[in-house]
Amino acid sequence: MQLSGKRFPRKRNYDFYPSFSLQYTRSILYVRWLYSVLERRKYGLAASLANCRSTSTGRKCDGYQTNTSSPPAASSPSAVSSPTSIIATYTTRPEARSFQFFIEKTLVNFQTFFEDDLWNRRVLQVAQSTDCIRHAVVALTYYHELYLTHEQWRSLESVSALKHYNLAIKELLNPSPSTSSQGHILVLSCLIFICIELLHGKTDSAIGLFRYGCAMIQQFRTNFSINGGRRSHSNSDVEATFNLADACFRRIAVQLLMLLGDVDAGVWISYRETFSNTLPPPGASFSSLSDAREAILELLVEQASPGLKGKPIYETISHATKVEQWGLSFDNLLIELENSGKSLSIGEQRAIALLQLHRKYLEINVAKYLHGQGDPCFWDRFTAEFDEIVNYAATAAGLDKNYTQRNWAKDSSSGAYFHVDLGYTSVLVSVIARCRDPHVRRRAIAVMLAERVQEGVFNGTQSARVGAKVMELEEARSGREVRCSSDIPEKARVRTIRVHMLGPENKKVKMVYGFDQGYWEEVREMAE
Repeated sequence: MQLSGKRFPRKRNYDFYPSFSLQYTRSILYVRWLYSVLERRKYGLAASLANCRSTSTGRKCDGYQTNTSSPPAASSPSAVSSPTSIIATYTTRPEARSFQFFIEKTLVNFQTFFEDDLWNRRVLQVAQSTDCIRHAVVALTYYHELYLTHEQWRSLESVSALKHYNLAIKELLNPSPSTSSQGHILVLSCLIFICIELLHGKTDSAIGLFRYGCAMIQQFRTNFSINGGRRSHSNSDVEATFNLADACFRRIAVQLLMLLGDVDAGVWISYRETFSNTLPPPGASFSSLSDAREAILELLVEQASPGLKGKPIYETISHATKVEQWGLSFDNLLIELENSGKSLSIGEQRAIALLQLHRKYLEINVAKYLHGQGDPCFWDRFTAEFDEIVNYAATAAGLDKNYTQRNWAKDSSSGAYFHVDLGYTSVLVSVIARCRDPHVRRRAIAVMLAERVQEGVFNGTQSARVGAKVMELEEARSGREVRCSSDIPEKARVRTIRVHMLGPENKKVKMVYGFDQGYWEEVREMAE
């Protein structure tokens, strides 16, 4: 998203900019962008508030009931470990209810695979003292509840969410001294806004926010380095919060590279300038599953499109060595966990399955780079491995053995969740694109459709539709009934899948499926 195409009202006085003690151009650009968003939404919000009446009772619809929710379930580790006492600090019942929902539902989603102190503690602490983050968290909670109830596309239902979103933006436009002096608040707000944009299908807006966030991270990291010798205890807390937000941005960056690395050079530039040389070496020992997750990110980036295709052989061999080293370190961690005498939690089992599927995916790609470049049917050698990846994905998704028996067209998803961490959806799309076996492909689609899933920038339902389109195109071009891999000839194969965003306020995306000769494209809604 480029500022060059935006025009701002001349009557608006930008005298609030000097009030930022962070006199950084990048931060000002971010705030200007937020102002333009606020101006565009102002009239739509007023119209929605005027029309948002219950047709049966005439009561005003605020988007939520104000009834006190049930206390946190004892079986929820996130609810128990979270500072639930903060709920009592909020004066309005809807606001208190929002924070209770955040603790009981949103935190559980965000920690589907790995515990995260950023969301579990730091964000809540900052929200207690900073109005901007408080409103942002409330808005995120509203949007998350709408997502879980499949109502995120109904504009009237999002009035309360939009109100708090706008209040969070206004706090940044007119910052208090505490807000303007702490860069981590700007970065945290940007991260929460990215989550909100992803929740209601505005991936392009999320990408624009991501770029502003990267620019601010670069500047604030430099500032921390300059002031390194004068850190107070409070500054140490700020830096700890910033580092956790930085790590979350990094994981979103990896997702964007996997999705758009072959069509958006700007994402690569943001990643290289912000996150290069910040990850632990893949051969390092791991003390936790989270450590293993962080270390595998570099390997995923190296394989993100265009990946190692056409690179010198020594680069491919070096990458293969890193993948092998990561696998050895991960195996050692699994042995340590097994020997600890403690039973693995369900979350740990799902996290292990997630990491195993990414490991298997990386290993298959290494074999392709070394031995099968230029051969679109080389993947047939790995049908058993692709089947294993689908099994890992089913475990990571927490599915039972009956997920393949559901009717895709008639049966609705039994659950829904949203997080911005590493996920399995991106790998399953690649499995469908590469594996010609019709049974493995259909099982992969069944996993993606079993639950309503939004894993960062990857939507499970949309990804399943992309996979189904690949199958449809290849099977139609084969001219025969497809019962096994060999029934799809080389000339029928989809060689590339490219995603083109159509603008920050557009909920549509253009998909281009390339063949050896020619291509097929479609424009489709981002809505599920």
